[in-house]
Amino acid sequence: TLEFPNYEALHPLYGAQALSVVGVRVFQSAPGRYDFVATMRNPNRRWLATVQYHFEYNGVQTPVGEAVLLPGQERPVAVLGAAATIFPAAAQFILDNVRWQRLSAHRYPDVESFMAERLQFRVDNVTIQKPQGNDTVNVPRIAFDLVNDSAYSYWQPIFYVELLSGTQSVGTIFLSVDQFRAGERRAIDVRYFGEAGIVNDIRLHPAVNIFDGEVYIAPRT
Repeated sequence: TLEFPNYEALHPLYGAQALSVVGVRVFQSAPGRYDFVATMRNPNRRWLATVQYHFEYNGVQTPVGEAVLLPGQERPVAVLGAAATIFPAAAQFILDNVRWQRLSAHRYPDVESFMAERLQFRVDNVTIQKPQGNDTVNVPRIAFDLVNDSAYSYWQPIFYVELLSGTQSVGTIFLSVDQFRAGERRAIDVRYFGEAGIVNDIRLHPAVNIFDGEVYIAPRT
């Protein structure tokens, strides 16, 4: 586990605890392309963190990524499809910047309940098929229903779909869903072109900033 400096610690009004990173993984997603994935955790109950980061290996840097970590959230952050001539061994996660936002107790008296009401996404009917002899594309097919059990509709929520072999993470898929309505069940059918080996389960990680009012579709009138 890596802990990073609190970049706002010198500000007298700020008191956020440092973010942490658990594990850095690299997956080959296509010939000459690699996915760099780290799991970040925001331990704060009333602080939202916007982070910029990159990965380094053998003196090479990936492009910079950006992610929003909700209070108490632990989820993957990634740079996907970065070019490399050889496998990026011993990759390191580098945190470039952290921007903190304290959530007002007046506006959000119960942050945990606010989040629980809105992050009601789940997967159902997961089917993972190995390539068949008559397939035109020789890669695994991963199909599932993505369900929005909340009362909120979203313009374009994004997710990381973690591919699992038993309990081991073997790949990551980025998923963006257009106009995902409250109560909707959406059939998802994707292919994974990386070298994941055996995939027998998936884990869903929402990457939606539910504290940004722009992500919501207004209720129909």
